[in-house]
Amino acid sequence: MKTKKMIRKSKQPARLLKTRVIEEKTTRERILEAARELFAEMPYDRVLISGIVKRAGIAQGTFYLHFDTKQAVVHALADEMLGRLQRVMDRVARGFQTTIEFIAKMMKEAPEAVLPYQAIMRIFDPETLFFELETDPTKTFRTPLLDTLIQLIRRDQCAGIVPTDVDAAITARFIVSILDRIARDKTREDPAFPVQDLQEQSMLFLSRALHQL
Repeated sequence: MKTKKMIRKSKQPARLLKTRVIEEKTTRERILEAARELFAEMPYDRVLISGIVKRAGIAQGTFYLHFDTKQAVVHALADEMLGRLQRVMDRVARGFQTTIEFIAKMMKEAPEAVLPYQAIMRIFDPETLFFELETDPTKTFRTPLLDTLIQLIRRDQCAGIVPTDVDAAITARFIVSILDRIARDKTREDPAFPVQDLQEQSMLFLSRALHQL
């Protein structure tokens, strides 16, 4: 009996630690959700930490257990957005496809993935999302995307679909810059530049460029 009691007592700290981790994760998510809402409602410089903690329903001291500054929250949201883009790319990259087929799928799905983070994209503008944000998640997303495009272009070159004198690495970076621009324009919803038209014209241009260069 004593042994059983001792075992039960030894398990209590582990359960408490697990509960504490879950609570901390939930608090962090509440902070990010509150910040995302506020950044969508007002300019970056008008959003205060006091406003974020009020919207999140937490004490100001609790905020600093998770983030040092408002800028840290913004970068955490950018990392969150890039995680969504990473999952889109992983899904799109599955299976055999040509470079153009991959681009078409990314052009359709990537802008939809970043829509909840349109305020965050405005904060970082005019930086190029896929190239200038030097955070680890940005590099983690950027490198596989470029590598995937380079591999697809080279495979298409071997198959005679894309001319062999096309530089795969340079072309891949050019394609990513177009995907970046479309994702940004999708968040702006400028009636003067319908995203659907931009997507169609970009695909037409890239298809002709890749196949005729």
